Amino acid sequence: MVCVGNIPWCFHCSLMAENTRLKELVAEINWASDSITILDDPNKETQQHLDQVEMMMSSIQRTHDTLTRAINHLSLPPSIGDPHSLPLLRHVKLDFPRFDDSDPVNWLFCAEQFFAYYDTPDSQQLLIASVHFEGFVVPWFQMLHKVNQIPTRIELACAVEEKFGPSQFDSPQA
Repeated sequence: MVCVGNIPWCFHCSLMAENTRLKELVAEINWASDSITILDDPNKETQQHLDQVEMMMSSIQRTHDTLTRAINHLSLPPSIGDPHSLPLLRHVKLDFPRFDDSDPVNWLFCAEQFFAYYDTPDSQQLLIASVHFEGFVVPWFQMLHKVNQIPTRIELACAVEEKFGPSQFDSPQA
């Protein structure tokens, strides 16, 4: 056996070999540690994204709850006799009746129902009614409108009944 100093050569070689192996193991541990750090960074980023998503979902849930409460408040049972509170019927489209000098009483009733259903302002009722005149009624209304004899829908209803309504003399009971 060859000795270096007081240490036999094979023991020295053995220490050098273990030292080299130790260096390799330290290098592998450092590489693994660096790899874990690199892998851990995306996990942190992913966790941050998940936290943001969770906050957004909480916000969406609060908004959903608020809207649900608002919808439930709006869809309370309607009071009897109030057509404006019937939620399903508000989507029914009603046509305004045309008037051609026949059946004025029926036309006036239907016009009143239309105005009540759509809650039409008084300022628009005369205009809406007048654009639905046909035939002989159009020049009759134009003449009265020019001399400002019909400023409101109520005056129009009276004029329609007077001009086109049934005569009192047609019915013996009248």
